[in-house]
Amino acid sequence: MMDNLESLIVGRLFDSDHIALIMTDAEGMIVRANRHTQNLLGYRREEIEKKSVGKLHLSDKSYQKFIAKVRGELVTGQSNSLEYPFRHKEGYVVWLCVSGQEIKEGGYTLWTALDISRRKKAEEDLAILKERLEYAIEGNHDVVWDWDIVHNKLDLSERWREVVGYDREDVPYEIKVWRRLLHPEDRRKALEKVQACIDGKNKYLDITYRLRHKSGHNIWILLRAVTLYDEQGKAVRMVGTHRDITHTKELELRLQEQAETIEQQRDELWYQAHHDALTALPNRIYFQQLLIRAIEQADLQGEKLALLFVDLDHFKEINDAYGHDVGDRVLRYAADLLRRGVRRDDVIARLGGDEFVLILPDVSRTETIDRIVKKLMTIFGHPFEWAGGSLDLSISIGIALYPDDAGDADMLLRRADQAMYQVKRSGRGHSLFYHSTMPESRHGVLHPASHKS
Repeated sequence: MMDNLESLIVGRLFDSDHIALIMTDAEGMIVRANRHTQNLLGYRREEIEKKSVGKLHLSDKSYQKFIAKVRGELVTGQSNSLEYPFRHKEGYVVWLCVSGQEIKEGGYTLWTALDISRRKKAEEDLAILKERLEYAIEGNHDVVWDWDIVHNKLDLSERWREVVGYDREDVPYEIKVWRRLLHPEDRRKALEKVQACIDGKNKYLDITYRLRHKSGHNIWILLRAVTLYDEQGKAVRMVGTHRDITHTKELELRLQEQAETIEQQRDELWYQAHHDALTALPNRIYFQQLLIRAIEQADLQGEKLALLFVDLDHFKEINDAYGHDVGDRVLRYAADLLRRGVRRDDVIARLGGDEFVLILPDVSRTETIDRIVKKLMTIFGHPFEWAGGSLDLSISIGIALYPDDAGDADMLLRRADQAMYQVKRSGRGHSLFYHSTMPESRHGVLHPASHKS
């Protein structure tokens, strides 16, 4: 049974050193956990397998709350990530970013998780630091300034010297000095906002910018002011405050960087969970989603689509004769050839081993399919060359059409597999459309253990 289960996990993803993977049955019992999960939660394989996944949560109540959140997503096939605390064998908390994917065969669920404990701890520390900084800033006195626009005279409170480090003896307190101290990247925007107040477009001024400190580093300033006008509407005075918000701004930038890192980690987790590690093609799980979407689109547009089941001929012999390193090179080479042979909107995926599938949307004419198949056969007619030698490659292709041959994704894949099996029986190296007289396949999709390329 476990061999059948493991065939659903593509490539080397299950042995990832970066992603925790847990497979549970319909009763919530753990049937498989990869090494990263074992290391992350402190359990040996024999300890964690056969254990209820609920025992990894902080409490039964916590587990029920988690299941309630993900149950609807599993039913609808969504795969949104949840951040949730789990319990290490030693008792301490491990934060994981978790998503689940229901596997139709057998009622199993594949859980993928990324350790975010460090990020959670950093967020807590930064939240505490931010709160302390906010209290400290509240207790500080702002710099008060008064600009006589008519006479171009600027008065500043003594707090100015503490903020920027300059004494009156160092620089005169004048508007032109303030302009000169502005950071080059902020100068234009700040001056435009000041000018808008002088022109009467805005009465109130609220800007954030960087200012050069006497020591040479930049500080962040929050400036707020109100503009006073004479009876003719001419700006005569501007009064306001500015506050050193450097610590707060730097904290915001750090939080923003962390948020971007987290988003990147989530994107990487999704990509690794949905793509084959060897060829970077969509994996079996992602292919199933893509095929369902393609069928829905075909129904919506009133179009046909074709599913091509592509198998490398004699790949087992290549592996046996030249080793898995050459075999892996051949698979990557085959993936590149498939990319070259299809249209922009066609989809290529790797089911596992030497089995690939192609989704060809909008194929109302069989000539379109024939043209693509002929191009693929021609491309694969060239030998694969590497430093150790040269190999002749060929492919066998089984073709099934939607909705002519099948009414759903599972049956369409089965029909393409049957056509593929018939090609193998009749000598390999060519293609064949499915027809109803074909025997049931004993090929990889239906009976993985029996397949020989």
